Amino acid sequence: MIALAEKIPGLAVRAKQKENGFWEELSDLRLQLDAALNQFDMAEDGEVVEACCFRLKALSIQYGRMLREARRKGLQREPFSR
Repeated sequence: MIALAEKIPGLAVRAKQKENGFWEELSDLRLQLDAALNQFDMAEDGEVVEACCFRLKALSIQYGRMLREARRKGLQREPFSR
């Protein structure tokens, strides 16, 4: 998309902004996953542990979906590309 966007004034900038927004969202999701994992590690109450498990599962599903989307679009960026 970037190659085509370079031929149309202003489109390349919008495409790059959209891609940067994607990486920001992915980074934020990674931070949420880390925070949820830390909360899980410190949880002592059974209900809190269970809630953390659900939160971790939901976040990991979202994170995996975004990584698959990045692969499908051919996007790569450290530390997400492998």
